[in-house]
Amino acid sequence: MLPDIDAEDLADYLRPDVIYVAAGTVGTAVGLAIGLAALGAHTRVVAVRVTPTEVVSEAVAVDLVQKTVALLRDLDDSFPDLGYDDLAFELRDDWFEPGYGMVTAETQEAVALAAAAGIKLETTYTGKAFAAMIADARDGTLGCSQVLFWDTYSSVFPAAVGSDDALPQVLRDYVNECDRVFSAH
Repeated sequence: MLPDIDAEDLADYLRPDVIYVAAGTVGTAVGLAIGLAALGAHTRVVAVRVTPTEVVSEAVAVDLVQKTVALLRDLDDSFPDLGYDDLAFELRDDWFEPGYGMVTAETQEAVALAAAAGIKLETTYTGKAFAAMIADARDGTLGCSQVLFWDTYSSVFPAAVGSDDALPQVLRDYVNECDRVFSAH
């Protein structure tokens, strides 16, 4: 039961201290961090990198923050002029290895724990972010923090895979190179 508090205090009471989210392109995480900072919330967004650094890095996040805030300010000049350093944002690199789409024991355990609670995750994105959150909880990093896991898993059934022959030659070459490089793992 919640203590007897007014609506404004209730919002503070229910606001998480930290949000964990998978960072595939870092868009969701940056959007959350900008929105929270604009509201004056002190909620920390922990973005767990699940794609190579060519796709997600601190430089990519900084650029995305700058472009997003500029767009928001173009739409409404009263939007706060926020920079990357104004955000309670942490990009975690420690859960990416052994590589994109590579399943670890920690990720498998996280997906299984989530499934036992009725939450469907997968091992490439959401499972790695959930594994990071579980590890931080277990090692005491989170203390008594109110924690929210932002589930970006899509349950939409994927379209049937077509033939590579239908692709332009440059894409067929790219797919073949990816198969060569990533099947070596």
